Amino acid sequence: SCSLFKVTRLNTSGPSNKPTKPEIIAVGKRYLRKKYTFLFKKTPIHLNPCFNRVMDVSFVGNSNQNILTKHYTFINYDRDIIAFLNRLSLNFLYSDAGDISTFISGLPPEERQTYHRIKSTRFETIDTALTWRATQIYRVGCIKELEFFSPHIFGDAAWSNYLNGRTRLHPEVNYYNELPFVYNATKVNFNATSLQMKGAVNQRVFDVPAT
Repeated sequence: SCSLFKVTRLNTSGPSNKPTKPEIIAVGKRYLRKKYTFLFKKTPIHLNPCFNRVMDVSFVGNSNQNILTKHYTFINYDRDIIAFLNRLSLNFLYSDAGDISTFISGLPPEERQTYHRIKSTRFETIDTALTWRATQIYRVGCIKELEFFSPHIFGDAAWSNYLNGRTRLHPEVNYYNELPFVYNATKVNFNATSLQMKGAVNQRVFDVPAT
């Protein structure tokens, strides 16, 4: 089994008349030293419990199609709004703006008015949808460039809508007890950070070398 990392969950639920606090996860220091540090250190491939062979290229991440479907359902798949969203998402992807608000403020007046009109009357979550759609365009484009190398993709099943037969799709992996072994068994771990963090450093910069 790959499930080597276990945690103790503390019940922080208050009285019924108070909002429930976020769940806290605590790990004993002794367990951390014994287990967690084992996962995030160099592991010979023959000791890797999840993979018995080396993958040349892998990518861990979702296509975002499921969350976009929820947004599109909210607006009854309005073609005009989706076309507008697609155009803005592509522009945001290639813009120098580091976040959505900065990007929107730099739009031409007519396009900015259209954006705010749609947001106030039909699509309150357009900011989030724009981010997810831009990330999807970015990730799909990156993976298509990698298809020559037959990469292994660990993510949601919707990836199959965008990939050809040279790409191998695997189910999502748990961050704590499976992901370190994916990194360990891969020669090149490809990263395509969500545009929620456009310009930020992803934690994989640290996680991958540690495995």
